[in-house]
Amino acid sequence: MAMKAITLLLLLLLAATAVSAQSASAPAPAPEGVDQDQVKECFKTLSAVGGCVDDIFKSFLTPDFGVAATCCEAVVTVTDECWAKIFFGTYDQAFVEKLRSFCKSLGVGKN
Repeated sequence: MAMKAITLLLLLLLAATAVSAQSASAPAPAPEGVDQDQVKECFKTLSAVGGCVDDIFKSFLTPDFGVAATCCEAVVTVTDECWAKIFFGTYDQAFVEKLRSFCKSLGVGKN
């Protein structure tokens, strides 16, 4: 569990630098084997919705599961391939399905 938390914290740092267009410093390097440009592209839809990335990671790391309907609009467009890049090293298909199911319960996504 500690390794999972450390990996996710590193992912959050990567995400913060990858999606920040205002940062003057160079983004943190992606972990070996992870294409930072692909991760950045996968985050683009989620990061366009304020608080969405934070809500997703909070839902992943804590028992407080839930995201806003506006975030769900972005969630349902993310492919399985992108989810694997977003959660590199810790990809959990069950979590992604739970997230999609939650969004569906809000009336967002495929029926």
